[in-house]
Amino acid sequence: MGLTDFHAHLAPTPEAKVRLLDTMNQLGITRAVVVAGGLVNPTTLSRQISNGGGNDIPVPNEAIWKLCSESDGVLFPFYFANPHQPPIDYETNGEKFFGLKLGPAVHGIALDDARTVAYLVQAQKFGHPVYLHCLSRPGFDIEALIAIATGFAKIEFILGHAGIGNCDFAAVDRIAPFSNIHFETSGGFSSVIKYAIQKLGIGRILFGSEYPLQDPRLELLKARVTEMTHEALHTNACRLLGLERAHA
Repeated sequence: MGLTDFHAHLAPTPEAKVRLLDTMNQLGITRAVVVAGGLVNPTTLSRQISNGGGNDIPVPNEAIWKLCSESDGVLFPFYFANPHQPPIDYETNGEKFFGLKLGPAVHGIALDDARTVAYLVQAQKFGHPVYLHCLSRPGFDIEALIAIATGFAKIEFILGHAGIGNCDFAAVDRIAPFSNIHFETSGGFSSVIKYAIQKLGIGRILFGSEYPLQDPRLELLKARVTEMTHEALHTNACRLLGLERAHA
């Protein structure tokens, strides 16, 4: 039985890859979606989540792709957009990635900003799913997500970290009518996850860990407590990654 972690971070070093793969092997995680990690330190990130802000921070997407390409089909890289820069590199190299990641808390650019939208236009051309975080201010919030998900109805969006904060029942209610918005579980309260399963259906739930900021053992325990099925733990991820036959 496969088990896919839909949200892990990887520093661009061979040592970081070894640590991630060792952790996955110990816990029975067979695949992971990864994006570049360590772009800002945790203190800065937490301050920007709370207060806003961000910078033109380069992302080592090529290095992440190379590490994943040497993982024997275990690690699946998403391209981490830096909307401060036009999507020229994404247009050129994005096809070898499996999706797009937006991190407005890192770069400080809103989801509905024209610079972000330029990346979404390209993601739609590639047929990429788009993973993103929402923040509690206009342009970055659940309403902004709904606006871009409506405008790009062919894109499958993944709302990361169970919404905003760890108790976002309201986000579940708001995204319920929009079938192209999926719900990734890392960081959310178990009660919110149970509510999302009931409200959205198991087909829109994706297990994620937020490795290495969160110990995956805690998220796996939450998966058991909330009675996530194999769909949420693996097959939904396979479908979004274009691996429909890789369900075992």
